[in-house]
Amino acid sequence: MTNWQPPKRRRGDRLDARLLRSASNYQKSMVHAMPTRTESLIYLKEQICLDKLTGFIRDYNKNLATDELKCTTFDLFLAALIRTFALRPHLNRYVVGRRIYTRDHITIAFTIKKEFSDEAEESTVKLAFAPTATLPQIIGKIRKATLICKGESQGEDDKILAIIAGLPLFSQKLAFWLLRRLDNINKLPKFIAEAHPLFASVFVSNLGSIGLNSAFHHLYEFGTASVFVVVGKIHKAPLICGDDQIQVKRVIDLGITLDERISDGYYFARSVKLLSNLLQNPERLLTAPEEIPIDL
Repeated sequence: MTNWQPPKRRRGDRLDARLLRSASNYQKSMVHAMPTRTESLIYLKEQICLDKLTGFIRDYNKNLATDELKCTTFDLFLAALIRTFALRPHLNRYVVGRRIYTRDHITIAFTIKKEFSDEAEESTVKLAFAPTATLPQIIGKIRKATLICKGESQGEDDKILAIIAGLPLFSQKLAFWLLRRLDNINKLPKFIAEAHPLFASVFVSNLGSIGLNSAFHHLYEFGTASVFVVVGKIHKAPLICGDDQIQVKRVIDLGITLDERISDGYYFARSVKLLSNLLQNPERLLTAPEEIPIDL
């Protein structure tokens, strides 16, 4: 197994990330030229063929003793996304206070419905993974967290928001101004950053679970999420195969939104291709990667 250890913390680092000391002069200037995520958005779209993925899930599940740990398409997608972040660490960066930081652990947030109805409450699951995480480890952690989340009346983030929402309007505005200010100077209370889903490597929305196509989602100014991925429903589409013949295949579409200040377009494009390759070769997710690149 890969013997991975995060680098030692240094002065100037944050609670959840290290200051990126290898940032180029161009990157340092871009955080001033584009100080907000709203003006730094770029959008990428990718379509994934499910031929190999469907067969892998079937073979993986038939050898399991319990249904609770059976793999779904969304589980496999999250595992491939985590591995992509592990092997392409620029994706795990974020900008706060016009400085670029890089995380060592990969934190994924996604929303779940406690039941499929208009009135049912939504809750957010937020999980942290080491870059060495494998598919069985990821599925086990997701199942445990989802069961706990569905059984809770309120998650930790809901409790914090409920307190702020109970304040007068002016006090609510003041509270969020203060939280943003504290975050900019690295003084945000640790329990807020750990509980709030927008303090994550990536936020994932599974629109396919409710029968919708993928879309592009904006990034939030509050928090540290530099990547937002929307997963669409499984559908059939014509694809040009290796023999230049058009065949109808089962696919899913991904809508990916990124903060361009954390890296460059070539790096993003190669990262999306890696994600696609992992979903085409999911057996790679059963073992830890041989080497974890460190972002300094």
